[in-house]
Amino acid sequence: MEKLYRKMTNLQGKLASLDKYFSAIAFDYSLDLDEEKALLAQIKAARQLLWRTQKQITFFGVFKAGKSTLLNGLLWQKILPSRTNRATGVVTRISYADRASVSVIRPHLPTFHRESVQLQNLEQYILLDVSGKTAKAPEQIESVEIELPLSLLQNNCSLVDTPGLLDNPALTERTYQELERSDLAVLVLSAEKLLSQAERDAAKKVHEQLNGNIVFIVNRIGAIDPEEREEVVKWAKTSLAGLGNRWVGKPQIFAIDAKEALSARISGLVDRTNEHLQELLAFESWLQNLFNSPAGERVVLLSRLGILNSHLQQAHGYFQIKLAQMQAEVIILEEAAKDDLKTRQASFKKIISKANLQLLAVKNELRQIGEVLRAGFTKKAAALIHAHEPEWASKLREIWISACESYKSSVENKTKLALTQIDLQIPQLNQAFFERLAIIGITEDVTTKISRKIGSSSMLAASRWLGRNVFGVDVKQENLEAVRKAAYQAFSGLRAETENYLKQVEDLLVEYSQSHQPKLETPPSLIEARQAVQRYNYLISWCEDFQSAIKNLKEEVK
Repeated sequence: MEKLYRKMTNLQGKLASLDKYFSAIAFDYSLDLDEEKALLAQIKAARQLLWRTQKQITFFGVFKAGKSTLLNGLLWQKILPSRTNRATGVVTRISYADRASVSVIRPHLPTFHRESVQLQNLEQYILLDVSGKTAKAPEQIESVEIELPLSLLQNNCSLVDTPGLLDNPALTERTYQELERSDLAVLVLSAEKLLSQAERDAAKKVHEQLNGNIVFIVNRIGAIDPEEREEVVKWAKTSLAGLGNRWVGKPQIFAIDAKEALSARISGLVDRTNEHLQELLAFESWLQNLFNSPAGERVVLLSRLGILNSHLQQAHGYFQIKLAQMQAEVIILEEAAKDDLKTRQASFKKIISKANLQLLAVKNELRQIGEVLRAGFTKKAAALIHAHEPEWASKLREIWISACESYKSSVENKTKLALTQIDLQIPQLNQAFFERLAIIGITEDVTTKISRKIGSSSMLAASRWLGRNVFGVDVKQENLEAVRKAAYQAFSGLRAETENYLKQVEDLLVEYSQSHQPKLETPPSLIEARQAVQRYNYLISWCEDFQSAIKNLKEEVK
């Protein structure tokens, strides 16, 4: 016994080691769905359950199996209401106190409100309302708490009566919620209608959840012929084989007639020959011995580890489903991002190709632009020369500069227009080159030549007469030819310079197409989906590590 106590102390230390798993997760985790928050809230609540001092024994079963009558037998009096045609509709907790009292717990968000009531009025707060087509639990009542000075309850034990299973979904769910808080479950069966498939499924579910902390009461055994009772119990053991554990029995079955036992107990006569009372007393003694021993601590620990593991298993399955969904979502969003990239790249390529074609069109227009401007300049020069303007040479230079500026502006505008869809800063045509063309083309090639042949402008008329009659030279015509020749040469150089300029622009366009090539973009939805995948991977890993630690601890408890 001392060795068992030492081992239990060691197990309590190991139980404390689970705290690191609770602290490893933020239970106020920023999750998207209320269901996820609820799953983690259950696990958080299970931590409080691990260290709860109160030991809870929960009685459950189908409607009218006799749970309340059985509990009254354990309480030595008819406290819990029991009617032939009405069943329990509210969870009822019975715990120890020096003085008897009854409280009704009502929802009062965010907590609950406790209201003291008289014991004789208990029925109205517990029994189902069967006045309508569907039986209904009393409204606005979370539970009923009864305190009694009973020795069975002195060792921090509480007995819990629950609504019947399987007939009403809401009440069935409420009963399972209570079983999730239990240290020992007692399934009350009716010997007359023993173990339906639904009852077997419920027994298996609770067995798995509480790590085998489940025992069975075959009630109303008095309704079975005495010679058949043994066979009924034997059949129940066969049907329930494998349910339970080494500490509570595998399976542990008590055959009781709760109604007969309660009558015998209330009579005050301890009749040792009353088999129903003796079986009830045996069950009561078994409960006391179990929870007053170190083995009882193991039973408590097993159930609480089982409940915690059950919540983790539920969360693990949910997180795996969500992980698969988010991984699929990531694939869809990644493919959408790639398709979007292809679309943007194709559009960008189309824009670049269009810009190149438009630049080529500008290049092909250079000759035409030059010819138009040269013809215009020559025409203006001829008009100026024939007008006998005394300052015609300087005016001709102004016309030449204007023509060059017009050419420059035309080319730059057409180049900008070709790159309208592209945010590219293009350079200007070489201004110094155009100014040099102006000086060479007019001042040196034309004006100097004229000055050399005809002298100063003050002698212009005489020079023209002398040139034509003495030297045999038509100076005006020769000047015009010189202007045309100079303009041709100048526009040829201008075109070459402009082609170099367009080549520079083309090079800039190549650099732009390389540096501004559309890149794969990650939309916010994809970022969120990837973060969700990471989150669910973490939560799954956390669940698995936690479950592994529980499994190791459970092996030591067993």
